[in-house]
Amino acid sequence: MTSQSFVRRTGLTLLTVLLLTGSASAESAWVLWVNPPPNHNPGRASAHDSRAECLKEAKEVAAFNKLNGRLVETGKGWEIFWEKSWVGYECWPDTVDPRK
Repeated sequence: MTSQSFVRRTGLTLLTVLLLTGSASAESAWVLWVNPPPNHNPGRASAHDSRAECLKEAKEVAAFNKLNGRLVETGKGWEIFWEKSWVGYECWPDTVDPRK
C-alpha cells in the first residue's frame, strides 16, 4: 500500500465516522416546549428520544388543550388559537434553547 492510498483510506474512514456521528446527534434528544402568548417565557414540558416522538406528544397535548380553539400544525409543532389568545407546543433539539 502506498502512502497516498493510506492517507486516502484514513481520510475516508475519518469522514465516515464524522458523518455517522453527525447523523446520530441529529436524532438525539428532543424537547417539547410550551410557548405561551407574548410577555410570557416558554417552558420545557418533556424530553423525547426522537423528533417524531416529540411531535406526536405536541399534537396530543395541543389536541387535549384545544377546547374551542383552532388547532394549527407548524413546522416545529402545533399551535392553538382562540379568539384573543394562543399557545404553541414546539419541538426543539435539546441543544437549542428557544428562550434565547
